[in-house]
Order: sequence, then structure tokens, then C-alpha cells
Amino acid sequence: MGDIASFDYNTPFTPSRSKKKRKNKPGLVPVTPQVALDRARQELTLGEWMEDCKSRSPAFRLCRGILTTELRLSGLVREGISSLFSHSTNPLRILCLGLGSPSSARDARSQLAFLLELCDDIRIDYSRVLAFDPIFTKEDEELLDAVKLQRSTENRACPRLS
Repeated sequence: MGDIASFDYNTPFTPSRSKKKRKNKPGLVPVTPQVALDRARQELTLGEWMEDCKSRSPAFRLCRGILTTELRLSGLVREGISSLFSHSTNPLRILCLGLGSPSSARDARSQLAFLLELCDDIRIDYSRVLAFDPIFTKEDEELLDAVKLQRSTENRACPRLS
């Protein structure tokens, strides 16, 4: 038992200092929200996560199934369905509620990147997306305008029954 190291309870405790000193770090250049969103979109498409998510989503499979069926049809029917799913006349719209602040929150930025990737995949023009969150800042509004998403000034959620 003499080989076991002993602990002295009478030694005064000295707290350790935090090694993270993030504030006031010289040389850091702030990243614009648009650049941060572009990075989030790149990160999202790097791995297999996005494809896996698309393959498991029933709504996405339905939209992709309609588009795949469209490619198998011929003649007049194909032209009619193609006109429905063209960027200019696509009847599908997206209502995005509670996104958060994409200019300041990484999770909100990732969700916005995911939304944009899905829109690209199912051929919904960004102008057909309506976004609302009461916490949108001026920077968020500018970012949404830059990617051409529509912003709502009111909550368009279903009314609650009292």
C-alpha cells in the first residue's frame, strides 16, 4: 500500500482559469450573414446527411415522385405537368415559421440552408417561400431579401381555438 499516491485534503484549493478568451480577440473579421449562410449550405451538402434526409422524408419523396412521374409521361400530359412544376408557375408554396435569427444563430442558419436546398431540389422558387419570426432583425431581413425569400410582417400560423 505504500505505492499508492495519497491526496492531501489540507492543501488549499486553487481554481483553474478559463483558457477560452473569445471576447476582444484582435484580428477577427466579422463574417457577413450571407457568407455565413453560404458556408452553412456548403457544410450541409458535403456529407451524406442531406441525401439521407431527403430519402427518408415522406413529403420530399412525394414531391420527388411527382417530378419523377412527370419525366416518364409523354405528349400533352407531360407538357401540362411540366408547366405546373416550372419555376414560374409552380403552385407549391412554403410557409416557414419560427426560423430564428439566421444572421446570429447557427441553428437558424442551418435550417435556412436546408430549406434552400430543398427548394432547389423540388423546384420551388425562393420567391414562393414566406418566412416569419418575431425575432427577425434588420440583418435577417436583409439576408432573406438577398436570397429572395418573402418576409411576412404577421404570424400566418393557423388560428388557435380557445
